[in-house]
Amino acid sequence: MISLSPHQLLQRYAEMDDAALVALVQKDGLIQNAHEIAVNELSSRGITLTQNQSTAEVEIESVKNDEMDLDLDAGAMDSLTEAARFMAPIDAHLLEARLQAEGIPAWATNTNTAQALTHLALALGGVQVMVPSHLLDDARHVMRRLEAGEFALHDDYEESN
Repeated sequence: MISLSPHQLLQRYAEMDDAALVALVQKDGLIQNAHEIAVNELSSRGITLTQNQSTAEVEIESVKNDEMDLDLDAGAMDSLTEAARFMAPIDAHLLEARLQAEGIPAWATNTNTAQALTHLALALGGVQVMVPSHLLDDARHVMRRLEAGEFALHDDYEESN
């Protein structure tokens, strides 16, 4: 039997996609500590697990994220387009965060694989940042502003507390 520390469990669970982590929790074979860490990871992703007392089935309920109300219909989400491609996952995450801050839904793909298996990043085609097709022009506009340095901090910047 392999014994993992809580920190190692947290790292492994963070690398799993939502469906795999939910399936792991639903198996009911985790020790209490591992189960709590998995449930906390799901909660941090906005997924709450509730127990239906009458049927004892676990239901997944998404928690609405108040910080980002995207108002996209299902058709818009079916057509994602590549806005950019990077070899380094951090670059993709920075663009993803900037686009989201500008109100454009964005997803960086293959980041965990490219980070864990750096030797395969080129074979995977790098890390893509995907946006809904109808927002591609808006995303490109934000990318031009980012490249022009519009969001850069000035040398005399001091963070206020």
